[in-house]
Amino acid sequence: MRLANNQVIWLQFDAPRDDLEQEYQNIKVYEEPLETDKAIIAAVVALETKPLGGERLQQAFLTHKVNEDVLKKASSVQESSLSKKSLTHLLRAWGDALRDSQQNDSMLHDANAGDELAAYGGMQTFHCIEDLLRCFRPEYDDLDRHEQAALVEATCARINDFHTALGKLVAFLEYGKPGKGKKGTAKKLKPGVENARRDIQAALLKDAEGLSFEEIAEKQGDRPAREANKDKNDHPTARGRYKRGRDMLQRAWGKEGYSERVEAMKAERKRRQNLNEEERLRESLAELVADSAGISTQNALPLIESDEPNENLDESSALLWAFIRSARKTWGSGS
Repeated sequence: MRLANNQVIWLQFDAPRDDLEQEYQNIKVYEEPLETDKAIIAAVVALETKPLGGERLQQAFLTHKVNEDVLKKASSVQESSLSKKSLTHLLRAWGDALRDSQQNDSMLHDANAGDELAAYGGMQTFHCIEDLLRCFRPEYDDLDRHEQAALVEATCARINDFHTALGKLVAFLEYGKPGKGKKGTAKKLKPGVENARRDIQAALLKDAEGLSFEEIAEKQGDRPAREANKDKNDHPTARGRYKRGRDMLQRAWGKEGYSERVEAMKAERKRRQNLNEEERLRESLAELVADSAGISTQNALPLIESDEPNENLDESSALLWAFIRSARKTWGSGS
């Protein structure tokens, strides 16, 4: 129950008696949720959310709310009248809603395609956070959107901490070793997969992008090399990572197989460099859609590039096409 100061307390009926003379069982008051409730919340957060952040998180959430409003209108259409044509016509209004929000919401005046992508990618997490907030704050839906956005952003920060802590616990259980650091804190875990990622990244930066070891070190956030190494564009740490990363990739695919993949990456890099900003955005959106929908990027691209829906699209694809088309119109990526 909620107190006058908005603090929530929990009550347990049939709690143990205060003493032997008490003739009825107690009602116990807790200032924190029961352990079972916290366990349920932890499981929901672990399963239904992912870390979200960035300077424009509130804008992404507000864009998500605009999208949600349009989806509610779509869900109000009677099932018997559903068709690809009616759905696409209805969701073409998406672009109008996004443009209206840019004009009427001060926080969305500078909204961009990145906000729409972040809203799409964070949809499930935003839904989960709002459900949790409604559970603990019945007045949540009465708040204005900016207040909601601030609450969601603060909740995201704590969810990010939760995922980090959970990841550290799992990592320690898997391979961690007890010990004390210089300041009496637990030793910082350095997961093998983290080292592998850095080593492989170093190999790709060298072989696919042609960076020097000094440039690789700078990109990976290492300290500058000594003057003697600087003259040679060398950096021992980056060089060591490169050798380990290349060795892993060659063991995975063989020397010839890795060389073929490097050449393919070089060609892809050159092709990508020749794309204009609109083409890059379109391709990135296709990759995001493909990953979320479980389809290939090649199958997602026609949905994004098409100005009219293909008559052979199923209803879910038609919905997706309408969303993409509206977003393209709003952000100036389509006619």
